Amino acid sequence: MKNIFISPHFDDAVGSCGGLIQVLRNVTVYTIFTKKPLGQLSNLALQLHKDWGLKDAVLDRAKENINACKKLNIEFENFDFLDVVYRESKNKYICSKLDDLFDLNHELENDLLNDIYKAILIKISKDDNLYFPMGFGNHIDHVLVHKIGLKLLKEGFCVKFYTDFSYKSNSVKNFKVIPFLFKQKILNVKIDACLCYISQMKDLFGSVKQAKEYFKSFKEGEWYNEFYYIKKL
Repeated sequence: MKNIFISPHFDDAVGSCGGLIQVLRNVTVYTIFTKKPLGQLSNLALQLHKDWGLKDAVLDRAKENINACKKLNIEFENFDFLDVVYRESKNKYICSKLDDLFDLNHELENDLLNDIYKAILIKISKDDNLYFPMGFGNHIDHVLVHKIGLKLLKEGFCVKFYTDFSYKSNSVKNFKVIPFLFKQKILNVKIDACLCYISQMKDLFGSVKQAKEYFKSFKEGEWYNEFYYIKKL
């Protein structure tokens, strides 16, 4: 039995689940959107790369992920699919501005969804515990991966869902909320791992200090928390 965390982008599983990951055995993170784009990039992609301060964005982010997984002593595997920032539809970029990343009115990429589903399916079994994002924040990539989790759940796989870190949680129906509580020692390791994704922490929170404050804010008494969701059948 494996504990498999499906991460849309390099930082998502560790940022969202870095506490729980520490107390589980046989953990692997599958990161979906890690393919390096070829050719001309969109203006949005170029601007994001500049904001992140990275020369080779995909390669440099992959290195950040290696360091984070080493901190947590977990396995990882990168899948060969393009981030929505780099994807095109009908000969134009899906996202030309930042708000487009969260525009769910675009045409659903069914072929891509099925390709990712098949790539995951050959690597899992029904003995595994699978953790997928809830898709909070409506990021196109997160929502697409969430749909795959729902599909696998219907097929009898053991699927739980996690709160997407850095996004505001939505109210949800038909899900049971399961809090995971942990103390300062585990939080410290989670933060150390998250800070390996330095390009994203600065971009999401503005500074390392603000990133630390974000993770410390999920606290009740002496306990810190992460929230997981089980679909009600």
